[in-house]
Amino acid sequence: MSRFCYMPWHAITLSANGDIKPCCQFTNRGRKPNTEHPTIMENYNSERMQQLRQDFRDGKQPDACKSCWEREDLVGESRRLWFNKKFMKNKKEFKEGIIPDTNIVEFPKMYQADINLSNVCNLKCRMCGSWASNSWFKEEIALAKIDKRYQKNINEVPLLQYSLEDLRNLLPHLKDVMRIDFKGGEPMMAKHHNQFLQWLIEEGMTDIELFYTTNGTVQNPKILNLLKQFKRVSICFSIEGTGKLYSYIRGGKYKIEQLEETLAEYSKLENVQIMFNVTLQNYNVFNLPELHNFLNELEDKYPRVSANNSFTTICNQPAYLSPMNLPDSLRDQAVERLSIYDDFKKLVKSMNKRTFNEEQWDIFINYTKDLDKLRNDNVVDAVPELKEYFVC
Repeated sequence: MSRFCYMPWHAITLSANGDIKPCCQFTNRGRKPNTEHPTIMENYNSERMQQLRQDFRDGKQPDACKSCWEREDLVGESRRLWFNKKFMKNKKEFKEGIIPDTNIVEFPKMYQADINLSNVCNLKCRMCGSWASNSWFKEEIALAKIDKRYQKNINEVPLLQYSLEDLRNLLPHLKDVMRIDFKGGEPMMAKHHNQFLQWLIEEGMTDIELFYTTNGTVQNPKILNLLKQFKRVSICFSIEGTGKLYSYIRGGKYKIEQLEETLAEYSKLENVQIMFNVTLQNYNVFNLPELHNFLNELEDKYPRVSANNSFTTICNQPAYLSPMNLPDSLRDQAVERLSIYDDFKKLVKSMNKRTFNEEQWDIFINYTKDLDKLRNDNVVDAVPELKEYFVC
């Protein structure tokens, strides 16, 4: 039971590409989306989902779930551990180690839902793709043609979003849900977001915790007004760097000052708690101390803002962007900067144990050069520590 996950039974993720999964970390790389049946709930109990549940019952660690195993080893946290702690610790089956049946009843007890209403996004972050941002579409096609090792997909449809009918039909299955996560794309830009929130209000489901992951560049007054009617709202700002690095990773015209403007507006809501999520990667590993200080300054400056647990997400897919894979000189430089911070102790320990993969580093160099060319950008301006690898 040490690696058992209850999310295939008690959680659901509606991916922006239509895929129906147990959680947001469940990878769809190398397989078609779980969409062969006509409705969301039929796909939630599809043959593939039943096989996934059976694998867990058999004590296996499904390959599609390896993100959790890797993150637990590298930073000591994962979506699986988070779910067990937040939703399962007081449940009888969890306390007694009861393994659920493979098949799901018509109305399963879902405790958490991850709803990605669409892939509409105004940014194109370097660790992302068209599956979560339609702004990535043209560049992803170009990169897929350059080198298949970049793991970029050529999607036939650039814009994806769930219909109102899909969302309305899902609503009856969310009666036991304690928390709904909205991601994207950028959730503040999703077409049917207002209507879905209004339905939750009409159904008397305002005790549900709403959790947003947002890039912080969009203010939507209509959504903010609806959020006032919910008991608890958590807004997590995704941020990967300060100064030039912020704009470089985000792949857009936005600056970090605009994120702070949005944060200041959201912090005015008394039912809102604000936090941060940083995806640890090759591009920002040298900037993490500055980012750590900046987030703590925001915590001191604004009400209802916390910088705790901001650095628990690591980019392990694609692997060439992982901060685990740096040449010795760069790794030592990064470790020296990070070692004085308690928040990075697990990361430093993992970096010191790593085995350098030269092929993955070569992919990182080529990917960065090719994407810089497409965007008329220069990594050295944002990450001067990489200069020797990018200046001829």
